[in-house]
Amino acid sequence: MDGWTDGWIGEEEEIVAGVGQLDASAASEKLLLRVGLPRAFPTVDTPRGIDSWVHLKNLKQGARYEARVCWAATAPSDFWLSVHSTSGRNEDGSSELYLKISAIAAYYTTNATLMKTPEPVLVDIILDEFLLGALPRSLLNVGFFIVLMASVAWYLGIQIVKWIDAIATKESKTKVT
Repeated sequence: MDGWTDGWIGEEEEIVAGVGQLDASAASEKLLLRVGLPRAFPTVDTPRGIDSWVHLKNLKQGARYEARVCWAATAPSDFWLSVHSTSGRNEDGSSELYLKISAIAAYYTTNATLMKTPEPVLVDIILDEFLLGALPRSLLNVGFFIVLMASVAWYLGIQIVKWIDAIATKESKTKVT
């Protein structure tokens, strides 16, 4: 979502099936939206199922973002994501986009009711800003943990080598005498 858009949403186009909004200026725990997305089996008229919309607000100009959809493996589904922009910027220079999520049911069952009308799939929609254009903000804690563990392993490695070297040196001195 770094500058490209799939389409434009003007005032003449009505947004339907909105499921919520994510505000990029909010605290990081507010950048997750848990909703039940409607889905359908693909048809000739709707090959990508049912469309749902999420309003992405207060996006920083020039920043990169990642939108993720997470769902349980027990609810087989396929999703298509596309980003649509509004016709301008806010007074503070931030922008607003709309994330279109198309969902289809991707299973077969002998239950006729589920084959006729699939149940909504519970999803987490996550908006994640990239730090320095490379690292998703949600992975910052993981990055710190990896650096900490690598530092501890490096320090312990040096201490273990010194310890083994001391043992080997004592062994060689006792054999010589």
